[in-house]
Amino acid sequence: YFWSILLHFQLISNNFENGLNFWHSKDSYVSGNQIENNSKGIKLGWTENCIIENNNFLQNDIHSFFDNSNKDIWTYNYWDNWPFSIPKPIFGRMGKMSLIPWVIFDWNPVREPNRIGVE
Repeated sequence: YFWSILLHFQLISNNFENGLNFWHSKDSYVSGNQIENNSKGIKLGWTENCIIENNNFLQNDIHSFFDNSNKDIWTYNYWDNWPFSIPKPIFGRMGKMSLIPWVIFDWNPVREPNRIGVE
């Protein structure tokens, strides 16, 4: 089964494992969140057509990771470890058993934190 989730204007912080953990999610929307001080900021698994945009990723051990994400869109996120205006790589795995290393991109990372109303 696939779940659709809307997550907006949240502070996700200080989690020992994943700040956000999306499994079997389709057409979900994650926008305007402050994701900080987590082991992994966000982990996606078996997701499809999800949009992750306008979030701030701050001081996570690993900002993002995925297993078998299909057609997910990452854009306009702020990454405290990426000071460039070029696409930010997001590392994960693909394949039936998630064994193939794979890279997707935040195509439009922003260089300053998004103004999202949580601090």
